[in-house]
Amino acid sequence: NVKFSKSITARVGSAILTCNNGPGDAERKISHRVVLVMNRGQKRYHAAEQKRNTYSQGHSRSPSTQTRRLQQDAKTRRDKVKRRQQAQLPSDYKKHQLDDSSSSRDSIPDGESPEKRLRCSVRRDHKYHCL
Repeated sequence: NVKFSKSITARVGSAILTCNNGPGDAERKISHRVVLVMNRGQKRYHAAEQKRNTYSQGHSRSPSTQTRRLQQDAKTRRDKVKRRQQAQLPSDYKKHQLDDSSSSRDSIPDGESPEKRLRCSVRRDHKYHCL
């Protein structure tokens, strides 16, 4: 791709600058180098972005965050093993087996009276029978 090959050096350079200096400082250096004047709001935004990046890097590298991340990874692995073990257990499912629990409404036509429905709802031996 011509577009990719022409812009790859600029994108790699921008990524390196951002990784080395942070996003806020990288934007300030680029705009200074290109001679773009930033207003006060833009400067404030880039300073806040730099501060957020510095905080998030420090937070992700802190011992408490790393411990919590390791504990979460261990819990995820345990849950995965448990799910695999449960999946390997034999099932009580049998193919082509019909369910015996049919409702009384299914066996009685819609045009019948409520008294007939009540009489037919008596349950014997897991099946519904009319009295």
